[in-house]
Amino acid sequence: MLNSKIWLWAMPLALTTLPAHGDDTVLNPIVVTAKEIGDSMGTTPHTVSVITRKDIEASTAQTLGELLTSLPNVHLHSLFEGDRRASIDIRGMGDTALSNVVILVDGVRLNEIDMSGSDLTTVPLAQIERIEILRGGGAVRHGDGAVGGVIDIRTRGGRGGNPHGDVAFKMGSDKLRELQAQAGAGVGALRIGATYRRFQSNGYRDNGKTDARDGTLDLRVTLGPVEAWLRGASHFDHSGLPGPVSREAFKAGDRERRSTNAPKDFSETDDDRLSAGTALDLGAGGIVELRAGLRTRRNPYGLGYDPSQSASAQKNKESKIETDHVEYSLLYTLHFNLGREKQTLRAGYDALDGDYLRAENGHGRNVVVDQSKRLEGRVHSKAGYLELTSGLGAGLTLQGGYRQGRFQTNPRQSEYKKECDYQPTWVNPPGIWLPVPVNCRDEWKAVASHRNTWTDRASTLGLSWHGLPSLTVFASASSHFRNPNIDELMLASDTLRPQRGLTLEHGLRYHPNARLQLGATLFWMRTKDEIYYGEEPSTHQTVNRNYDDITRRFGIELEMRWQAHDRVALRGGFGYVKPIFVGSGADIPHVPRRTASASIDIALPGQVNWTLAGRYVGSRYDGNDIDNTQYPRLPSYTLLDTALRVKFGKAQVVLGISNLTNKVYSALGYSGSFYPMPGRTFYGAVSGTF
Repeated sequence: MLNSKIWLWAMPLALTTLPAHGDDTVLNPIVVTAKEIGDSMGTTPHTVSVITRKDIEASTAQTLGELLTSLPNVHLHSLFEGDRRASIDIRGMGDTALSNVVILVDGVRLNEIDMSGSDLTTVPLAQIERIEILRGGGAVRHGDGAVGGVIDIRTRGGRGGNPHGDVAFKMGSDKLRELQAQAGAGVGALRIGATYRRFQSNGYRDNGKTDARDGTLDLRVTLGPVEAWLRGASHFDHSGLPGPVSREAFKAGDRERRSTNAPKDFSETDDDRLSAGTALDLGAGGIVELRAGLRTRRNPYGLGYDPSQSASAQKNKESKIETDHVEYSLLYTLHFNLGREKQTLRAGYDALDGDYLRAENGHGRNVVVDQSKRLEGRVHSKAGYLELTSGLGAGLTLQGGYRQGRFQTNPRQSEYKKECDYQPTWVNPPGIWLPVPVNCRDEWKAVASHRNTWTDRASTLGLSWHGLPSLTVFASASSHFRNPNIDELMLASDTLRPQRGLTLEHGLRYHPNARLQLGATLFWMRTKDEIYYGEEPSTHQTVNRNYDDITRRFGIELEMRWQAHDRVALRGGFGYVKPIFVGSGADIPHVPRRTASASIDIALPGQVNWTLAGRYVGSRYDGNDIDNTQYPRLPSYTLLDTALRVKFGKAQVVLGISNLTNKVYSALGYSGSFYPMPGRTFYGAVSGTF
C-alpha cells in the first residue's frame, strides 16, 4: 500500500492548484481509454457533453458533483453536503446509480468493487483539466456498469518550460478553509506536475466536520514515437456522519435540521492510486497502448453510537472496509482508408483482480464474541472487445462493436464465535453420560460462501450523418449489463443474477457558428432483472434481488451554449426521464422526472466576471417507496448560486454565495426521513499564478 501520509505531507505547500484562469495548452496524457468517448464529436452516435478547464473556472460549482449536475438528466444523490457519500445518477438509475454509472480518472476506474461506488471527494475540481460525459453507450469499451453512462475525467498534467504553477486559499461559512496548489516544469522530453489540497470544514450539520488532504504527482516522458506516464494520487479524509432527521425536524427550523442523533458516528478514508501506461505510435501500423492501475483503500467507520456504553465498548463496535485491486488493459488502434473514406479499428483486452474485506462490529484485536462479523472475497474479471468506425461516404459513419468477458466472485462470510470440543463425561447424579465442553476458544467460523461465474456480453451499433458542417444527426442501439458486487451477493436472494438491458437513442448536434452549440436527444432504455435492495416476497426479508418487473426509462435531453455577446455567455440544459416499472407503472424511487439548469456569465469592465447559475430538480418518490403509495414525495427545489471574480494581473479574488435564496431541501429521503442540505453559504478565495 502506498503511504498516503508521505504523499500528503511531503508535498511542499507552495505547490497548489486553484480555480483561476490558466493556460489551456496543458498537455493531456496519451491514453486512448481517456480519449475514447469524444474521439470525434462529429461522428459519435451517442449523446456527449464536454466540460473544459475554462468551464470549471467560470462555474459557481464548488465540487465535482455540483459541476456535473449542470448537465441534463444528471442528478446528484447526496446524503451530506458536498460530495461526501454521494453518487452521480445519469438517466434515472435511482439509488443504484453508484453501480450503473462508470467514472474514469485518466482512463482508470474510480468505481470500487463493492457498493461504495465512486468516491467523488478524491477528485478535487482543481485537479481536473477536462470531463467528457457519455450517456447511454460505453458498455463495449468499459464493460460492467456502463448503463446510464460513462464520466471520463482527465487530470491536469505538467507541461514543458520553466517552473510554473498557481495557488489559492479559500474561506467560507461553517469555518471552511481550503488550500489548493499546482506546480509543474519540463526539461527536454520530461514533464512533471504536482498538486496539493487541504480542506477543512465544520459542515452544515452537527457532527458534519470534514478534514481532507489530497496530493498528486504526474510524470510524463516522450521519446520519438513512445510516450510513457506515471501518476500517483493520494486522498485522506476524516468526517462525521450526522445521519437523517425526521420529517417533523426537517420542517421545524434550521436548528432542528442541523441536529443529529448520531453525534459520534464517523468515517475515515485512506485512498491511494498509482497508474502507469505507455503508448507506441507505429505510424501506418497503428497505435499500441498498455495501461495498468493499482488502488488500495482503507475505510474504518463507526455507526450506532450508544451514550450508555463505555468508550471501550464503542471502540469494539467500529467497523472497516479494505479493498486492494489492480487493473490493466491492452489496446490496439488502427486508422486506415478504404477508398476515400476513413476507417478506425480498435481491439482491446482488459482485466481486473480485486480483494475485499469488510469487518463489522469490531476488527483487529477489538472483536467481540457473537457480534463481530467478517465478509471477504475476491473479484476477477477479464474481457476482450472489438470496435469498428467506418466512413461510408456522403457524410455517413457507421460504428459497431462487440464485447465478451467473464466475471467471477467468491464472497465468504464468517462470525466470531466461541467454539468448544465436547467430551463424554459420566455425571452422577443424574447418572448418565453427558457431552461436556472442553478446549473452548474464541475463533472465526465460516457461516456462508458463494462462488459465481457469469459470461458478460455487450454490443453497439450506431449511425451518424455529418453531411453539413454545422449539423450531425445520429441514432444508435447499445446493450449493457451489470453484475452483482460482493456486498450484494452476501445478502441476496437465491436467484440474484446480473441485469441486462438495451438503450436506443436518436439525436442531433447543431453548431452553426463559433458562438452557438445546440444538442437534442431522445432515448429509450429497457432493463431486465435490474438489481436493487428490497423485500423478497417468499421470505419477506429485505435482501439484494432482481426487480420482478422490467424497468423502462424514456426521456429527452436538450443542451445549449450561446456566446450571446462578446461579454455575455449563456448555457442551459433540460432533462426529462420517465422511469417506470412496466408491470405496475410506478416510478422508480429517487428519480426526478424533470431537471434543468441555466447560467449566465458576464464579463464586466476592468477584468471583472459575474456568474449566476441555477438548477432545478423535480419531485421524487421516497427511496423505500417502490409502489409510490407509502410515503409523501420529496418536494422539488431550485437552487441559485452566484460568484464575482476580479483579476489583478496574475492574481484573482473570488466572492461567492451558494444557495442564494436559502432554499430548504433534501436530495434523498428514506421511509419519511430526510438528509438536509446546507442553506445559504458564503465564501471568498484569493489565487495567483507564477
